[in-house]
Amino acid sequence: MNILIIGNGFDLAHGLPTKYWDFLMFAKCVKEASDWGSIRNVSEFSELNPKLRNIVYDMNFFWSAYSGGEEKEQSKNNLNKFKKIVNGNIWLKYFLNQLDKEDENKGWIDFEYEISQVIQSLDLLKSETEERNKKGVNVATRNNVLKSRAESFLKEMGNEEVKDFCGTYAKEVIKHINNELNELIRALEIYLIEIIGKIDVKCQLNDIIGIGQIDKILSFNYTNTYEKYYDNNFQEDKYDYIHGRIRRSNDSPNNMVLGIDEYLNDDKKDKEVDFIQFKKYFQRIYKKTGCEYKKWVEEIKSRNEKVDKKESWLREELEGLETNLYIFGHSLDITDKDILKELIMLPRTTTTIYYYDNDAYKQYIVNLVKLIGQDRLTDWVHGSNPRIKFVRQQ
Repeated sequence: MNILIIGNGFDLAHGLPTKYWDFLMFAKCVKEASDWGSIRNVSEFSELNPKLRNIVYDMNFFWSAYSGGEEKEQSKNNLNKFKKIVNGNIWLKYFLNQLDKEDENKGWIDFEYEISQVIQSLDLLKSETEERNKKGVNVATRNNVLKSRAESFLKEMGNEEVKDFCGTYAKEVIKHINNELNELIRALEIYLIEIIGKIDVKCQLNDIIGIGQIDKILSFNYTNTYEKYYDNNFQEDKYDYIHGRIRRSNDSPNNMVLGIDEYLNDDKKDKEVDFIQFKKYFQRIYKKTGCEYKKWVEEIKSRNEKVDKKESWLREELEGLETNLYIFGHSLDITDKDILKELIMLPRTTTTIYYYDNDAYKQYIVNLVKLIGQDRLTDWVHGSNPRIKFVRQQ
């Protein structure tokens, strides 16, 4: 079985501006513009990815969204919704403020990290407020930086004086920022459909073509780039969009996951659930993204067990039961450890990792140590038949 695992680097390799920074800068231009036609006059317009600028320059695209046909009417509604969201979304406001503070990281922002920092700070503020109210005396803060971040975030929401962050007030804030997060996700979906979807990919990647038959696709992306440019015989059960995907129609609910990893220890994570809706595992279950890859793992394990029992009809087909993982454009970050490790650790499995440059190569090695350990990594990358291979992108 050949399984292709793709992350955002897959879209970037096709020239698609799908980084959070691209989305955020486009949203900033839309927010600053009085209407769609004046986006080119916004000072930040020159900082946009050239392909985004070309979309804006092509005024026929924007005018076509406002006249004729059900599909164009839907585009019009989507674009108007996008502008409405970016004009008032608390998370976008916060991200833009963070971007202004971090000149040394120009061109880069991680939404999930930023959201996690806010949620952890609010969680800390809430627990300390409740503890103080319970004891009737001030308690020593466990993290002044996080506490300060929480208070600043609440002020940005319009609360000039920070109230005790507990009880009904805390519940109202948590509900509000969760609704705002869902609005942000909707804006991101519109960007991917109405803007990124209008960019034509001119060529296929030689590395992907060279794999040959791909049986399963595990995508950490929201986009349908592989479907659109490589798959001439689409089959639903071939794909697992682990973080959800852009909708094929507005008739279905948005199931895109934009959340954070668990930050509480084992003693607390099953008890303290005030912020559970912001966590990836909850969103995956609630939004029913599915975990199709689990079925693939079960199938692979079942076949391997039969081979281990040396069932005669399988002996001659042993080679056909090998699993080949191909990872393209995924950072192998620890946040997806459980999924990646489960696949890489499967018996009779070879993993090929495509890297962009030497810096990415070094980071892959570091991240793999975190995933499977240095001893196992050392054993698996050497020898005449290594289980892990690194290939520079063509």
